[in-house]
Amino acid sequence: MALVMAGLLVLMYIGVRVLNEPKILPRLYFSHDWYWRAEAEFKPRREIWGGLLVALGGLMVYLTWVRHDQLAGNLALVGFLAGGVGFPLGQCLQAFHAWNPAVFTKGPLGVIEPYMNWWNMMEISFGTIFGAILASGLWLNRHRMSSGASHDDVMISPFVELPLLAVYMVPLFAAEFLGWGNLSIFGAKTIIIAAVPLMGILGGRFSPYLIALPIVATPIAGKTLRELCYKNEEFSLLLGWAVFFVLPLSSLLWRAISLVKRGQRGERSRTFAREGLLLATWFYFALNFAFFRFPWPWKPWTSRTPSAIIFIVYALSLNAAAILLGGTKESLAAPSKRPGE
Repeated sequence: MALVMAGLLVLMYIGVRVLNEPKILPRLYFSHDWYWRAEAEFKPRREIWGGLLVALGGLMVYLTWVRHDQLAGNLALVGFLAGGVGFPLGQCLQAFHAWNPAVFTKGPLGVIEPYMNWWNMMEISFGTIFGAILASGLWLNRHRMSSGASHDDVMISPFVELPLLAVYMVPLFAAEFLGWGNLSIFGAKTIIIAAVPLMGILGGRFSPYLIALPIVATPIAGKTLRELCYKNEEFSLLLGWAVFFVLPLSSLLWRAISLVKRGQRGERSRTFAREGLLLATWFYFALNFAFFRFPWPWKPWTSRTPSAIIFIVYALSLNAAAILLGGTKESLAAPSKRPGE
């Protein structure tokens, strides 16, 4: 995996150099076009989409021709389809509003118009369509997934895995919250920021649980704390640190450790996935809900209220799916032999 990620990083920089960093706007550019304003002098925004496209192409070649992994190749194509359909349709919603303002002046649309954030509606529509198509593609390819217990061994010892996670966390936290701007390169280069988690998830014992729960939640909790207690001082520091940071992260850490122990006893991945989905949904949703000042629909509406209503419905739907679907509680699988156990 380390060699694959290094190769993808090289491909990304080649793609950025060829497609994203010309002296003039290239033929393949996502932020502007000469045809829109031929007389203007553009300062092209730095992009890495071309680099990521080249890297993804290289990864698909590797997976299809070297690993012969048809599932990964199929899902990559489904991802292309999901994004290619989802983003234009989501943007059409925003564009329709911009080009037809009269439609939104009367009736029910006129009532909600003052509270609508159409950029957010574009993002929500894009994500909904993208997710629906990707989930459908995953379902259609489910027969290609292994249904038996995994026989992969833990290849990274805890003495290496935990420091590796610390190496991953420290520069990201410092760049976001301590003003160490030079470290922001780790956040801007998506392949770099994905390399350590992927290696930990594939080869470690703790990473699949720690990354999915407390580690992903840490920047969300930190930004909520900063917004409500430092930037705006809407809550006291003692209350903010307790409610927005210590309590959610300690709870997720405790559940992650419990899930690690259950996994070592042979718990099947579906059982973990159901509980992990519930934990991630409600903790992430609650932190973001607080960040946007609790936009309940029965309170005076703001531009955040329509989005909040949509996300409440989505969260409840995920909750119902995790609880009601999937059959009865599964028994533990026979635990595989792991080094050091």
